[in-house]
Amino acid sequence: VAIVNPADDVRKFLIDASRPVSYDEMYASLPHLPKEKIISIIRSDPEFIYNTDKCYFHQSCLHLSDEELEDIADLIAVLIGEHEFISGNELYKAVKAKYPYVIENNPEISVYGFRDALKFRLGNRFSFNGNIISRSGLALTMQDVFADFCKSHESFTLDELSVFADEIGTRVYFDVVYSNSLRVSQTQFVSKDKAAFQIEETDVVIDHLCPG
Repeated sequence: VAIVNPADDVRKFLIDASRPVSYDEMYASLPHLPKEKIISIIRSDPEFIYNTDKCYFHQSCLHLSDEELEDIADLIAVLIGEHEFISGNELYKAVKAKYPYVIENNPEISVYGFRDALKFRLGNRFSFNGNIISRSGLALTMQDVFADFCKSHESFTLDELSVFADEIGTRVYFDVVYSNSLRVSQTQFVSKDKAAFQIEETDVVIDHLCPG
């Protein structure tokens, strides 16, 4: 008696589709599988890649030749060599700028789908941690990235912080920002490493506000 593996059915369907597919389309095309089973299979195996809300594809649907994959790996190595890390958003833009035909050949793949499909194929060569890509063995987090931003800027504005967050595709991690910088006005921050307190002048102000 042949043993049917539901994961094999899902895999074959997505490979044959060769594009991102919604849950509803999977339910309709695989009626012999319970919806909960399909969701469990999709979410538990890294070869099934999240593309957009309730829409997944098989990693093989990111169409890249071996040469193109190596070009992208070389690009990642150069960029993280310069900046210690690169975000998935920045990598997508860099690939689009240098190898536009790669993006053109994969028009339905989202930024995050592109990143996670590369994670499946290059995860043994680089560290992919959320939206941050760094050297293998150096799993940088968003907290690390924001801490480094604060420490490497003597001063910065709230707008600059927001632009940085947009560039790497995330929200501002204000708890990390406040741990590594001082907010000196409504819009301005300074690095704690660079902060210089005017002790005598501060004492004068305190004495004025709190006589005695």
